[in-house]
Amino acid sequence: MNGESLKSRLIVGVVVVGVMAVAGCQTTGTSGSTASSSPVATEQTAKVELPYTKTDVSYVGYDMDFMRDVYRGTWKKTSHTLTGTLYLPKSEGRHPVVVVQHGSGQPDHPNYQPWKDDLRDALLAKGIGTFFADSYSGRGISETTRNQGQLSRASRVVDALMALDALAKRPDVDPAKIGVTGFSFGGTVSNLTANEAFVSTVLPGGPRFAAHVPIYPGCGSKFENHVATGAPVLMLVGAADDYTDPAFCDINAEGMRNHGASVEIVKYDNTRHGFISDRDVWWYAEAWQFNDCPQQVIGDDGEERAGEYSSVGKSWTGFIGSMVKGCGKRGAHIGRNAQAAADALTRTVALFAAHLGS
Repeated sequence: MNGESLKSRLIVGVVVVGVMAVAGCQTTGTSGSTASSSPVATEQTAKVELPYTKTDVSYVGYDMDFMRDVYRGTWKKTSHTLTGTLYLPKSEGRHPVVVVQHGSGQPDHPNYQPWKDDLRDALLAKGIGTFFADSYSGRGISETTRNQGQLSRASRVVDALMALDALAKRPDVDPAKIGVTGFSFGGTVSNLTANEAFVSTVLPGGPRFAAHVPIYPGCGSKFENHVATGAPVLMLVGAADDYTDPAFCDINAEGMRNHGASVEIVKYDNTRHGFISDRDVWWYAEAWQFNDCPQQVIGDDGEERAGEYSSVGKSWTGFIGSMVKGCGKRGAHIGRNAQAAADALTRTVALFAAHLGS
């Protein structure tokens, strides 16, 4: 099933928001089952410096090929010490925290830092801390945009759960009030960590994320049988994203809802991948995209199957290599849409404030 045929499917439960296009023209949003013709208003207040503590927190990352390794118990063969930065309100007691997962680019990429700073400050104002995770530096990786074979999706999902577990054990963090968000590949991680069947295998009897906000996630993979953790999921995607086709997210959301999950999708008209970036839209010729590939289905055995492509008997590198040769393409548009970025910030903070509290 290719990207074009996906777009023809019936879409339900979607909010489509008209935003100011990058080129400067105003567009009009069309609505799904719940509609909004304009973005959520962003508070226009003077930025106040909030008191906070800043701490480096270490956690363990494991290298594996697929989720099959978790189910087989072979996922802890190779480990790395990963380190993220925790910002907490400067007050006593346990605090809610949002884990922020980076994309395929470098974790501290300057184009995304202003939005991340705004997210941190907006959450601090609500009494909520942030933890900026880093799956790359501890492994000696700078970015994976040009070579997705360097680190598997399963490893990154497990990284997020290891960060969750490490934070939940801290005396200054409320283990029942930890959320997760992320953009691009980080959005994929934020989405896939909402599956109880996998999470319970990694963290049996352990903590669970209380809310998920995937931002323009890669939805090219989904669980064959989703088991909802019970936490709400809010996907924020660009309708004109040609890097990670949003039509796959419609299919993911439908499957998750069919298994009892609470999932909402907000789509921004005329908005590309990387819309929270501080850089205008540009053509990234070296990026690999797989919109013409069949959607990858993660089976109950942890193997991934996408039409003629299968992970059985393959490494992650071999599996990705076969898709690169068969259906992958180079090039995608990436860049900011200021109005979509502002709306996404408002919605993200509002969801976490509602479900994590202070």
